[in-house]
Amino acid sequence: MKRTLPVAAVLTLVAVSAFALWKSHEPVLLPAPGSSITGGVPRTTGATAGPLKAQASKQKPGGTASTAPAPEFTLKDTDGKTVSLLDFRGKKVVVIDFWATWCGPCRGTMPLLEKYWKKHQTEQVVVLSINEQESAEKIKSFLSQTGYTFRVLMDSDGAVQSAYRVYGIPTLYVIDKEGNLRMKHVGYRPDLDTYLEATIAPLL
Repeated sequence: MKRTLPVAAVLTLVAVSAFALWKSHEPVLLPAPGSSITGGVPRTTGATAGPLKAQASKQKPGGTASTAPAPEFTLKDTDGKTVSLLDFRGKKVVVIDFWATWCGPCRGTMPLLEKYWKKHQTEQVVVLSINEQESAEKIKSFLSQTGYTFRVLMDSDGAVQSAYRVYGIPTLYVIDKEGNLRMKHVGYRPDLDTYLEATIAPLL
C-alpha cells in the first residue's frame, strides 16, 4: 500500500525550507563596539547612533538614496598600510562593504563584489572592504582561501562601523567623487554586480 505524507506535514516542510532560504539572505546583526560574540552568534547591546543621524531617508527597493557627506575615516589594510577616504576625493567613486568572516550573507556577497571589481578596476572606482573587529591573521587566512583582490581594511575598534550606523552586515555604501553618500544597501543581493554597475555608471 502506497504511503503518503499528511498535508499538514508537507506544508510544514515547505514552510521550514522557505524560512531557511530567507534566513540565508538576511543581514546578520552586528555586535555594538565593546560587546562580544558567543559561539559565532552576535550578541548586541544597543549600538549608538553615529554621525549619520540626520541622513535617514525612505527605504527604496534595492537600497536607500542619500546625498549626505560620508563620514571620513583612516584605517589600515591587512599589510599595515594606511588608507583614508580622503585619498580618493575628486578621483574615484568609492564602494564600501562592511563584513565579517563569520557572516554567511557576507560570504555570499563577496564573490559578486569581486566580479564587479575585476570588471571595473581600471575605471575611476575603488572597492574598500571593511572588516568588522577581526584579527589581521584571521582575515589574511580567509583571503588566502578565497583569493579576493579588492582592498580589505580593518575596523579594529568598530569606530567606522558606528560612524556609518552599521547594525547589520553585509552593509554596502556607494560614495561619489565629491565624498557624498549616494546609495546604501543592507543584506545579500544576488544581482549585486549588475546593480552596482547601474548605480555607479552615472557617477563616473
